[in-house]
Amino acid sequence: IGDKSEDTNIKKSKPFQGKEGKLLDAMLKAIEYDRNTTYYTNLYFPVVKLDVNLALDIVKKQIAIVQPKIIIMFGSEVTKLLSRTEEGIFQTRGKWYDINISNGSEPISGISMFHPRYVLVHPESKKESWLDLKAVRKKLAWLNIIKNHKKFGVVVFLIFRLLFNKKRLIILSYILFILNNNSFANNMTNKESEYFHQLLF
Repeated sequence: IGDKSEDTNIKKSKPFQGKEGKLLDAMLKAIEYDRNTTYYTNLYFPVVKLDVNLALDIVKKQIAIVQPKIIIMFGSEVTKLLSRTEEGIFQTRGKWYDINISNGSEPISGISMFHPRYVLVHPESKKESWLDLKAVRKKLAWLNIIKNHKKFGVVVFLIFRLLFNKKRLIILSYILFILNNNSFANNMTNKESEYFHQLLF
């Protein structure tokens, strides 16, 4: 999710076009994703001036329809609105947040990143962006294990992971309980999921 479109976006009426679009495509390709597996949108669109609260409601409705596994928040304004933080992009970049779309729905993991527009102007920020992309790839892999695990394969995987570090053996029984309890696994909060992600990886 970006903040606003550039001039070239007006002609094509699509978010992330031109140079920033090509950079974003390349960034996602590096972690084996593309526009066919990713939904691009902006907070604001050039053809209509919207109140910020209405713009946020429209973005949330898009999120509710698409139901993404994670959300990438490009830039300070999008991060502030979706995560409800007052920190600037240099404080939020690389951090994960629980994004609440509506009451009663499960929060979605969202990461704050530099906007491709910023990266184009400041090439030295590519290093931070690559670190964030690797975090996205790792998070998606973890969510796939939690949500769509195949019990036998995951158990074997966990055993190998745990055996390489004896300290991790203390959590083996609890992890196995989670993997064999679909209801528990599917209802883990973001913080619980992240906790076990850190323990295992």
